[in-house]
Amino acid sequence: MLEMMDQRRQWKHQTTEEARQQYQKLNNKLRKVTQRAKEEWWAQKCEEIEELDKQGKQDQMYKGMKRGKSRSSISVKDENGKLISDPELMRNRWKEYTEKLYNAEGKPHSLSVEPATDMDDIRPCILEEVATAIKELTNNKTEGIDEIPARVAQMHGKYGALILYRVSDVGAL
Repeated sequence: MLEMMDQRRQWKHQTTEEARQQYQKLNNKLRKVTQRAKEEWWAQKCEEIEELDKQGKQDQMYKGMKRGKSRSSISVKDENGKLISDPELMRNRWKEYTEKLYNAEGKPHSLSVEPATDMDDIRPCILEEVATAIKELTNNKTEGIDEIPARVAQMHGKYGALILYRVSDVGAL
């Protein structure tokens, strides 16, 4: 199989029609050989696992099944575009990347929000807004900080809206 791959590689970069035909011929033949080898490998793996199952060696059977899974290799590029495959270097690269991402220029270094001092600027809640909000609530949702389920507020209709309006407007009944 490796010899066929070398031959195919030699024909790949030649530009003649004969070279193209030879490349396709070898490529098709190699594809069939590799597919057959893959099927044989899986058949052998299945037989080994079935034999372990018959012998009652479940722990080894599951290890064999776990080994049969293919893992995709992950690689990361460094700042210069060079591929990194070492796990420790990859972790360092991800750390550098996220630090660079979150330390972007133009981002404020500190957030300072001043609390509202003039309470007259805050518009009080209108009873119709509360009633509309209650109608639009969906059931089977998690309660908010008030721990009142939506169905309870909807069940009481206008009276429930009035109670919630007074609680939100005054802070107590």
